[in-house]
Amino acid sequence: MCVLPTTSAPHDSGSDALESDKHTLESSQANKTTIPISDDADLILDVHIPAEDKHILYQVSTGGLRGSSPYFRNLLDPEKFSEGAHVRSVQATLLERYPSLRDAHATELPHISVLGIGQLSRGARHQESMTTFLRIVLGIPSDEYQSSPSWLANLVVIADRFDCLEKIKEFVQTRHWVHGVFATKWLNSTYKEESIRQILLSGVLLDFPQWVTSCSARLVMHGSRRWNVAIEDDDDGEKALWWTLPSGLEEELMYRRESILDTINSIQSHFLKAYTSRQRQCKLGYDSSPQCDSFQLGEMIRFLTRVGTLHLQGIINECSDAVPYAERIDHLLDLLRQCPSYQINKHHSHCGLRTRLQPAVDMVQRYLESEAGVCGKCWNDREDRLAWSKHPRVERWACSPQKMLRRNRCEQHDKAREMFTALERDWEPQSSSTR
Repeated sequence: MCVLPTTSAPHDSGSDALESDKHTLESSQANKTTIPISDDADLILDVHIPAEDKHILYQVSTGGLRGSSPYFRNLLDPEKFSEGAHVRSVQATLLERYPSLRDAHATELPHISVLGIGQLSRGARHQESMTTFLRIVLGIPSDEYQSSPSWLANLVVIADRFDCLEKIKEFVQTRHWVHGVFATKWLNSTYKEESIRQILLSGVLLDFPQWVTSCSARLVMHGSRRWNVAIEDDDDGEKALWWTLPSGLEEELMYRRESILDTINSIQSHFLKAYTSRQRQCKLGYDSSPQCDSFQLGEMIRFLTRVGTLHLQGIINECSDAVPYAERIDHLLDLLRQCPSYQINKHHSHCGLRTRLQPAVDMVQRYLESEAGVCGKCWNDREDRLAWSKHPRVERWACSPQKMLRRNRCEQHDKAREMFTALERDWEPQSSSTR
């Protein structure tokens, strides 16, 4: 977010300020790059980029900056900050010498400094990004604009730093990137995690709900190397802003993934508990029904350990080495769907895990199709209601097909949250009531 200086506004002498600026610029011109932005430039913006250890001198328009950014509007206000008073004083002195500020030499223009442009990626070309940003917000046409997630995300980070996201939003909308072929290409691509995060950050800060919904769901379903405790924290550039999503979104997506995995794990736990209990699971009433239960339990354990969703661990001297699941959630559901129809003999064709497992897996899948990520339309306005991590968990949730039949989006969000965050889940409430 933008941070303004805290200095007051002393009114220095215009002539002294002019000579000071001129001397400063002339003595430092050799180790600073000067880039003209505005044709009617009346201000030198000295941007210090720590990541590249360099200063860039941008020739810009005071009126353009104040009209496009609340940050610069305040910074250049002579009644609020010394920078604004300094600029007004120098410009007034120049207008006594020249008919217009355009006639003044660049070394005579007022000069203000800005430290840093935001948390960009290490590979970003900070100078080019800042130059492009200024051209966009000041309405300077260019044929060099790109259309990659990283290019836009860097611009969005800079815009967030200087509090002028609306200008970047207008730019994106005029280029028809929000919907249509371009958006479809971005949201349906096989981008790696960093690109998904970049699109997501842009969607959040520019308020593009479709981007937020799609990319947050992909991040939850695919997981993040930042969330995997089994992987050491590697170098993600300079910890660009998209690697720690703002407004609690990073924590919310991590919590959602953990909750979804806990829900899927509760499905297999439910059936393991059922088949290891004293309750008869085979309902056919044959003499072979006890053997059927034992057979199904053995086959269930063998299947779940084979696909990697169950790890048998003794508790005599417990030393758990289980690694948290770090793959795609839809792949996990596909593994459970591979459960064969085991039967001890031809009379037990409808016994076993597969018949009872499929409805639970299907229900989770249907909820994930719309509720895995955050709803972009609701997140900014109703974050407290939408965030799973900010709600108390329900004590017990019981599966029912009617729970899927909801008329409005908010109610659907609530029902999904109740299922995925419940402390206990009963996947077969009708079966439980008959035992």
